[in-house]
Amino acid sequence: MRDFTIGLAVGWSVLTLLGVLLFHTPQPVDHVTQLNIFRELLSAYTPLLTPLSSAMGASSLGGGAAYGVLPLLSWLTASGIVGVSLRNPAKSAKATFATALIILLLWITSAFIAAPTWGDSKTWLNTVDAMASDLLLNRPIDLLSALILPPAVSALTASILEKRSMRAEITEEDYLFY
Repeated sequence: MRDFTIGLAVGWSVLTLLGVLLFHTPQPVDHVTQLNIFRELLSAYTPLLTPLSSAMGASSLGGGAAYGVLPLLSWLTASGIVGVSLRNPAKSAKATFATALIILLLWITSAFIAAPTWGDSKTWLNTVDAMASDLLLNRPIDLLSALILPPAVSALTASILEKRSMRAEITEEDYLFY
């Protein structure tokens, strides 16, 4: 359980940090509240949910900017870091899958909790409707790839490192013949 928690924390923090640094778009704020953090999370996580279509040149959810391969590279980087930190394919795949689910759930939660910070309810409703229908109806392959590709990369990275560490543990005594 400890390794899973470490992998989850590493994956989630790396994805959040990359999302904020790479995809942050300043938005006008009517009044400053603590709920604005959910607007920032929504802005950071939205491009992460469309890694394949962004790599193919499509715009982000809700008609946002096109980010190219950055979302895909963000997922691969976070997955690789989780695999390196855990060095156990099963645990790293589980932690990365849980990270992807948490990112998706936080994106959905951020869309609903950030509602009071938007100018009016019509703008909020139109934006959430456009993003949700775009993700669920028009881009289901992106949702599946965000849930399947990162755990596979994490498990592959962990298994490569696990094999290397096993090979390094073989001492000279194993090769000496008496």
